[in-house]
Amino acid sequence: MEDKNKSKKQLISELFELRQRIAELEKSEVEGKQVKKAFIESEGRFQSLMEYLPGLSIQGYTSDGTILYWNKASKDVYGFSAEEAVGKNIQDLIIPEDLKPLFRESMVQAKQITGSGEFMPPTELMLLHKDGHLVPVYSIHTITFIEGNVPLFFCIDVDLSERRRAEQALQEEKKTLFAILEHQPVGIMLVGKNGKLQYINPEFTNITGYILQDIPVGRDWLNKAYPDSEYRKKVIGIWKKDMSSAEGKSIDREFIITCKDGQTKYAYLRTTHLSDYSITVLTDITRHIQAKEEREKLQTQLLHAQKIESIGQLAGGIAHDFNNIISAIMGYGEILKMKMDKDDPKRVYAEHILTSSQKAAGLTQSLLTFSRKQTIELKPYKVNDLIKAMEKLLRRLLSEDIDMEIMLEKTDVTIMADKAQIDQVLMNLAANARDAMQKGGRFVIETKKIKPDIEFLRTHGCDKQGEFALISVKDTGIGMDQKTKEQIFDPFFTTKEIGKGTGLGLSMVYGIVKQHDGFIDTYSDLGVGTTFHIYIPAIKTVEDEEKPETLEIMGGTETILVAEDNTELRNLTKMMLDMAGYTVVDAVDGEDAIKRFIEHKDKIDLLLFDVVMPKKNGKEVYEEIKKINPDIKVLFTSGYTGEVIIDKGIHNKTVNFIQKPLSSYNLLLKIREILNK
Repeated sequence: MEDKNKSKKQLISELFELRQRIAELEKSEVEGKQVKKAFIESEGRFQSLMEYLPGLSIQGYTSDGTILYWNKASKDVYGFSAEEAVGKNIQDLIIPEDLKPLFRESMVQAKQITGSGEFMPPTELMLLHKDGHLVPVYSIHTITFIEGNVPLFFCIDVDLSERRRAEQALQEEKKTLFAILEHQPVGIMLVGKNGKLQYINPEFTNITGYILQDIPVGRDWLNKAYPDSEYRKKVIGIWKKDMSSAEGKSIDREFIITCKDGQTKYAYLRTTHLSDYSITVLTDITRHIQAKEEREKLQTQLLHAQKIESIGQLAGGIAHDFNNIISAIMGYGEILKMKMDKDDPKRVYAEHILTSSQKAAGLTQSLLTFSRKQTIELKPYKVNDLIKAMEKLLRRLLSEDIDMEIMLEKTDVTIMADKAQIDQVLMNLAANARDAMQKGGRFVIETKKIKPDIEFLRTHGCDKQGEFALISVKDTGIGMDQKTKEQIFDPFFTTKEIGKGTGLGLSMVYGIVKQHDGFIDTYSDLGVGTTFHIYIPAIKTVEDEEKPETLEIMGGTETILVAEDNTELRNLTKMMLDMAGYTVVDAVDGEDAIKRFIEHKDKIDLLLFDVVMPKKNGKEVYEEIKKINPDIKVLFTSGYTGEVIIDKGIHNKTVNFIQKPLSSYNLLLKIREILNK
């Protein structure tokens, strides 16, 4: 615009200089005709040029406002043709009422000008169009004198309508853009090249808490959002590298920012670096990250549970056959021992056989317990009583250089528990603590009654709510690193030397606690020690008193129908019962058992049935026989897991049941108990 104006001014100046020259030459009578001719020629050229200058409205008028000249472009600007304008007063034609005083004042000032070609100060005006609307123009006025001292005014108006429309459109676009930025669901920050923050939107403030006055320059943002100097140094390094190598491109980064209230959040930042400024779009992804971490944690728990479940299924699958084999070993070992004199030197070998078979039976039970497929007897117990009952045994289990301390909650809490299994948990944890404190230390058992919040329970995969008994078992041993801590409940995982641990101790603890609808939290650091927090749901009832066992082990003369598909175990059972004085009728499967009962129905006093048998299972055979003799007594036995037994309709709370592997002691005791009722 300035270059155009300059050219126009230069053109007008040259024209005025030419006119002045002509005026001077006209004074000379000798050169008068030449001057007049030159004037006419130059006037023609000027007239042609003035008529066709695009976008420039040029008017010439006298000091009283009478229009003498009106170029074609003026019609485009004001709507009046030259025929309509020339001879009219410019004040009446295009000057609005509010500008007429200013126009007249300008004319008065112009009359004081004595030199041709002088310009009045340019200005922006709103002049009238033929149809009545106002036209914005940039107006330049100059004055020249003709016929000696008659002033002639020239006005050059540049139509600003398009520019104003463009400016208005730009303002509308800015307004729309600003509205969009103000209502974006993400934070937006605009930083100038000098590092000054030019704009932040409301969502940026919602996320971070900072307003523009808090962070006027980028340095303030960096210091407040990343208060840790090392982390801030890392962020700045990344930012500078991105800025230097990615002009015009968007770079995505994730950082942890500190908000105005001190809260930390995970932020996803997309920054676009341009030549004069950078735009950063900030999204709060804290929930996303937390959800991702939670999913990963739950996935890990799921994989762990699946791994535990698969090994539990393996344990359940081998339990039946393994229990039958162990039952045979134990039974024949007991018979061998009974056949020997007390002073027989070979008796020690029979005792070793029985001891080893007992350990093997315990290993099988550990597998079943860990897999949570072993049936349990739940009764109400006070937690403090369970701990007190185990105190002496635990002290003997620990070495002498380990101090044991028991800290019990004054307000006792009752849980539904299998006492033997809770005892097993305490013994296993005590044994682990002892092995972790080779040079002595401190072993603490503490009980509390607590009410965890729902989020804590959900995180630990527990769907129970309400009060829990908390049993904390602590040691000051060598502790564990994170990798070891993640594997401690895996079956067969052990940090002990070969031959010094089965790797089932903690997996069994895990299985028992899960069977009690509880969960375990573990805390451990190398060189500090380990703490196991065991959570078991509390109940409001009191525990049942245990009745001491008073039955004596003895034989009898009754007749017992034994149905067992395993030949060795059937023969062993028959042999044990024969030795105890009982008469035995044996059967190889379910249908054979029914047949044998019908043959001896008046003699048989007790049924000893394996639960799982070919052709008909033990429960089905029992139901058939009850139709013949409703009062017949029965004792079920099985080496299968609790799930399989229950599937066959047997539950040791409603019927007489004894789990394999069988010892002659337990079997004879149970038989006598049933027959004596």
